Amino acid sequence: MADVQALGGGTSALFVLESGFDIDAGTLGQAGRLFGRQAYAGLNTPYGRITAGHQNNLLYDILINYDAMAIAPRYSAFLMDSSLAGRYDNAAKYVGKFGGLTASAMYAFARGTSVTTGATSTITGETAGNARNDRAWSTALEYTTGNAGATIIYDQQQGTTGLSGQNPAQRDRRIAVAGSYAFARAKVFAGYRWLSGDIGSTPTVAARRNDLFWLGASYAFTPALTLSASAYVMNDKRSAQDPWSLVGT
Repeated sequence: MADVQALGGGTSALFVLESGFDIDAGTLGQAGRLFGRQAYAGLNTPYGRITAGHQNNLLYDILINYDAMAIAPRYSAFLMDSSLAGRYDNAAKYVGKFGGLTASAMYAFARGTSVTTGATSTITGETAGNARNDRAWSTALEYTTGNAGATIIYDQQQGTTGLSGQNPAQRDRRIAVAGSYAFARAKVFAGYRWLSGDIGSTPTVAARRNDLFWLGASYAFTPALTLSASAYVMNDKRSAQDPWSLVGT
């Protein structure tokens, strides 16, 4: 459910409420949340869009356009890094378009990590006196012109009190760089994601450091038939186990 109402002077108010529903079990998805997908309100202004609530992170907002598999839940870059399709609670987001350049920024006071204690699961919220707990923030630039597009994104998450091995001083940092080019019927994609993180690390569990690369292409045979293929390779600096995936649809 979504709506936009004009307020005058080039400004409009908007809201989005999305539920996830499991038709097999007849239950709500996303841990039983009523609006477990996106739920936010905001303003469109001549200087950009400002929204607040439960929102997609910038990695997903932008990289969906630079992955031949569109960051699908399976068989995409998401398979290698699930944070590429995250949603953040308690989040304020700004998106401004200036010609071919789009500038974005996002800050989540507590991104909403699920914490399980015994048989009870709770979603984290802001913690008084500890502004870093479960916090996340991102910035991004994207430039499109003609048939070409390119982006660079930075995303940082903090550790969460209550989860084993985590604390708010820990952080996962990601930098993604990607581009695409469209021909008459074909489109090619390329991307790289850098990760350095110590969330969940302990004296016996090393911090993470890995690189994810992908290449892909799609070809529209007809308006109703498009074939896509993509390759994903991860270089894990912590071990010799470097997973890869080849996908076609």
